[in-house]
Amino acid sequence: MHDRGVSPDATTYNALIDLLCKQGKIDKAISLFELMSRKGIKPDVFTFNSLIDCFCKLVKLTEASQYLQKMIDCGVSPNVVTYNTLLDALCKKGRTLEALNLVQAMIDHGVKPDIVTYNSLMHGLCCSGEWKEAIKLLNMMKS
Repeated sequence: MHDRGVSPDATTYNALIDLLCKQGKIDKAISLFELMSRKGIKPDVFTFNSLIDCFCKLVKLTEASQYLQKMIDCGVSPNVVTYNTLLDALCKKGRTLEALNLVQAMIDHGVKPDIVTYNSLMHGLCCSGEWKEAIKLLNMMKS
């Protein structure tokens, strides 16, 4: 690209990072993410969502949470997809307390939970046998 006078931009890097993530090549995706940053190209919500989704699919939830924090620290606002991706992964692993805390953080950051948020939480609570919390959530959704 450079020899043709074209420099890669965030969209170029995002496409490559997303492709690597879809192939489960998180180490290569992280290397590309770091190169992007070194080149002064600011990652965006799509960049971080790709990485967080890959970490979640690889069940590397600590790393996914770290990248959510890194996203916020970089001044990139997580969206509902960002939160729902991590929330669903936490619920599938039975980490419902963390998931509930994440929903509160989501709300605190001005992101409104959607039906996917509530479905993931409800499923996680029921699978964990936390029926009282599930009913409390259902009642909250009704009001």
